[in-house]
Amino acid sequence: RLDLLSIYRESLMSLEEEADSDLAELGRLGPKMKTLTFSLSHFLTMALPVERKHSRGLRDHEFIVTEHDRQGCVAPPTATSAGGAGAASASAIKTEMPLVVICDSLRSAFNVGSIFRTSECVGVREIVLCGYTATPSDAGTAKAAMGMHELVSWRWERSVEDAVATAKSQGLTVVALETVEGCPEAHSYAFPRGGVALVLGNERHGISPALIKLCDAVVQLPCRGVKNSLNVGTAFGITAYEILRQWETSQ
Repeated sequence: RLDLLSIYRESLMSLEEEADSDLAELGRLGPKMKTLTFSLSHFLTMALPVERKHSRGLRDHEFIVTEHDRQGCVAPPTATSAGGAGAASASAIKTEMPLVVICDSLRSAFNVGSIFRTSECVGVREIVLCGYTATPSDAGTAKAAMGMHELVSWRWERSVEDAVATAKSQGLTVVALETVEGCPEAHSYAFPRGGVALVLGNERHGISPALIKLCDAVVQLPCRGVKNSLNVGTAFGITAYEILRQWETSQ
């Protein structure tokens, strides 16, 4: 241990005359190590400047695994459809829930990407991006989705009303996730196992009263603080896993 610490100190001291200012700065740490018999916390304090200069925290997109996390769980992604929607084949997700997500004019590419990531994890059947919701053709959305738009079927629909009508024609129960007085909280609502289309609203304006009237049900999440709403990506994640919990425990 002492031999290694001695090498470390000598390496730092050899940098004192370097022309590079960062290296020279680190070189000044060497003389401060007047003894090699110091505590671990002292050593970590001395090593911190080196770590800060020559390493950095990884961002999510630099280490997330987008390939086969669990052997046989995810099929290779298919090419995007001719219509432009990055719809993966039905086999791209081995375990798929009868859950469709309808996004009504979400303005944040980060939120849309987050919804794609969560959707892949829980096995969402399809995401319908409506109005001016950012699509994976936007670089910011694709980056935030971290490749999950290649594994979750999605399409763009100009009118959210048309998306709701299509969901109903498919036999899905359309449920709005919105803070509405008197509506049940998500954990106390029994999501129909026959299939659900979950409607998510704009980050600022939420879901319009007119659209809520088109939905079969409305659920909300409990908020005990000053704010009465959560980030849409966070709210979706909580609700999606509640749906998954209900459907798995009722089997």
